[in-house]
Parts: sequence; C-alpha cells; structure tokens
Amino acid sequence: ATKVSADGEQVEDDADRIHKRANDLEQFIKDTLLGAKDLQSKAAELNRTLSRKDGTPDKSLSEMKEEIQAMLAEMRKRQLGGMKSIAEEEEDLAEKLYQKVKRMFGDPHQSTEDLKAEIKEKLSDHEGKLQEAQDLLHAAQGKMRQSGSLAEQNKANLTLLQVQHN
Repeated sequence: ATKVSADGEQVEDDADRIHKRANDLEQFIKDTLLGAKDLQSKAAELNRTLSRKDGTPDKSLSEMKEEIQAMLAEMRKRQLGGMKSIAEEEEDLAEKLYQKVKRMFGDPHQSTEDLKAEIKEKLSDHEGKLQEAQDLLHAAQGKMRQSGSLAEQNKANLTLLQVQHN
C-alpha cells in the first residue's frame, strides 16, 4: 500500500510537471505566433510602402512575402518549446547543484565563520579577564611589598620599644 501510494504520488508529480511543460509550450507557441503575425503585418506594410506609384506591387516584394510566409510555416512546424524545456531542466539541475554545493560547503563554511566569530569573542573576553587578573596580581604584589616594608618598620619599632623598656 505504501509503494502504491508512493507510486501514485510520483505519477501525480510527473503529471503536474508534464502539464506545466505543456502550458509553457503552449504559451511559447502563442508568443511565437503573435511575433510571426506581427512580422507578417510589417512585411505587408513594407510591400505597400515599396509598391509602385501606380499601386501595382513589385514582383520581388511579392516573392519576399511568400518567402516570409514559408519561413513562418516552417517555424510553426518546428517544436520550439523543446529547447525551452531543455533549458528549464538545465536550470533546475543547476539549482539543485547549487543547493548541494551550498549544503556541502556553504553551510559548513558559514558555521565555521560563526564559530570563528564566537571564539574571537571568547578570546577577547578571556584576554580582558586575564588583564584584570594581571592588574590584581600587580596590585597585590604592591600591597605585599608595602606590608613587608610596614612589617620591617613595625619590627624595628618593636625592637626600639623593647630596648627602651629594658
């Protein structure tokens, strides 16, 4: 049942994709036909513009119109949507490749950059705390020297008092 369901979903996806391609092809052909009709009307206008003053068209212009109509007929015969669908498939494949490369290299690179920034921040914080500790150590050493000096002075004063007391 699961396989049948998965196959059904795949068929539905394929049908949607084919339907989309058919709609794209239809739109492309309509656009091409509109362009061809526009070209044909411009050719007719050119024939009118270049016709003889007495109103009879020049034979070479009629031949040109026939050639244009033949080219339009040939264009209608060709399947112009095939190239478009190939280009769309290539675009889809390129997008998938881009996503794969991004997933394999871009996302880890971004994670590495984020970790790098976090480590820099922690190192900076650590350096600040280390500097504070060094400042406290220097202050403590200064206090120890001061208290050693005071202790020597107190010892000397105590010795003097003992001598005076005896």
